[in-house]
Amino acid sequence: MGIMFVQIGKIVTKVSLGFLLLMDIHCFTFLTRSTIPIAPLGDRSTFVLVSLPSANLPTFKTYTKQKINSVYEENNFSFVLLPRAVWEKMDRSLFLASEVTTPLGFKFFAENYQTQLKKSTFEVSDVFSGYKDQILNERYLTQISLTHSEFAEKQIIGTTQSKNPIFALRLTRKNISDNGKVNVLLHCSIHANEVITTEHCYDAIYTLITNKKLKERYLDQLIVWIIPIANPDGSDAFWNVSHLQGRKNGSVNNLKGVDLNRNFPIHWGKTGGEYSSNKIDSPYFQGPSEGSELETRALISLAEKERFVASISYHAFANALLYPYSVEGFLNPSPDLAEIVGKKLSKKTRSTHPTKTFSLKKNLYPIDGVDQDFFYFRYGTLSYVLESSHFNPEYKYVPKILDSLRNVWTQMLDEIVFGEKILIRVLNEEGAPLLTKIQIKGLSYFQGEVRTNHPKTGLFYTYYVPDLGNEMVLESDGYESIIVKTKPSSKWEIQNIIMKRSTRP
Repeated sequence: MGIMFVQIGKIVTKVSLGFLLLMDIHCFTFLTRSTIPIAPLGDRSTFVLVSLPSANLPTFKTYTKQKINSVYEENNFSFVLLPRAVWEKMDRSLFLASEVTTPLGFKFFAENYQTQLKKSTFEVSDVFSGYKDQILNERYLTQISLTHSEFAEKQIIGTTQSKNPIFALRLTRKNISDNGKVNVLLHCSIHANEVITTEHCYDAIYTLITNKKLKERYLDQLIVWIIPIANPDGSDAFWNVSHLQGRKNGSVNNLKGVDLNRNFPIHWGKTGGEYSSNKIDSPYFQGPSEGSELETRALISLAEKERFVASISYHAFANALLYPYSVEGFLNPSPDLAEIVGKKLSKKTRSTHPTKTFSLKKNLYPIDGVDQDFFYFRYGTLSYVLESSHFNPEYKYVPKILDSLRNVWTQMLDEIVFGEKILIRVLNEEGAPLLTKIQIKGLSYFQGEVRTNHPKTGLFYTYYVPDLGNEMVLESDGYESIIVKTKPSSKWEIQNIIMKRSTRP
């Protein structure tokens, strides 16, 4: 879930991207080139960031036959990204050109970034003009909310230490009551150096607002929350300070920040391994206490309010779908609905990774304090991590990568809306939603999990397999406990359950 650090023996060491090409990394492996090569833009073995006076840029472009991937202008200098093979063969003295060896922010590497910033009009296709920082993210979400207001609404779910807002887009058909809908979450760039993940979130946004068939298919029954940049402070550091930063939070001193996906209150700090570290200099630093970070709290607060039935957190680039629990020693519920659905989501997925096939896994290494485990434990969310197939490649490859992995989130929405399910609403005698503890008789828990319905709507959703049976035990303080027989269905049919007040003193 990031780069910059590798393990040699028992030591985590910072190395150059060129050296990373020779080694297996915990979250990914650099492999041979294929249809879409594994070549991150910051990889100095493949690309060279060149600085030259802006006045020399036109002749430089002619000389290199336009083999330039990006141009960033600053203080009368142009920064261009060249294939190293081109750079090694050219006479640099003709243009006063020099290789930049200092690890600059990603804005110097991102093609079309300044062009996107300067564009004064908006078309929805602009979201595929190039990689996005927090500035472009806010701009695009604002414009989408304005131009597609019948479905889209930009919201701020929290604020960071640096006062950066955490933006989300809430997508649903607004002229249909939310009372019969369930919530789904897609969030990206919690490790903000994995900037390709933001593109996966925008792929979902673009598809859902432009594809009439999918809008009708999903947004009548679902409220889809999409957070393109869950770590905006880390994004600031990645874009403006160094492309080797951004995994952790903190825009001023990112290397001393917290790995937000080690900070959730689930078995926090108990694994004792290097991948959930108590050392502040570690890229996997778990924070001073569980849930200590504002970004973590924002996601927890949103989950508590919305009770997501399914979620995907995007990372890069192990080319896999991870399902909970990732904590070693944790026993999953039986039957394990997250694994059952995960097999369906990964079965037909064909990624563009040059050598590795897309696969379903429980974890990549021993960790704790991660979001998908927390969501599954606390709410029963069918929560996954999707590890993209590539790490920040040239943007021309991004559309094909998105296309290859789109099936995961669309299939997930299909399973929620059209798969076999139990969908009930628990009400009191006055017809108001009643917070209720719900135990499915055929479902066994081993970690002390407790399931309740949505406190605002009274809805309770569970994916259904025959081993669950059709009986539930419902308990609520001050009410008679009851056993109800449910009606599994592939249709969106809500079964209302009325709880009666207890007559016992």
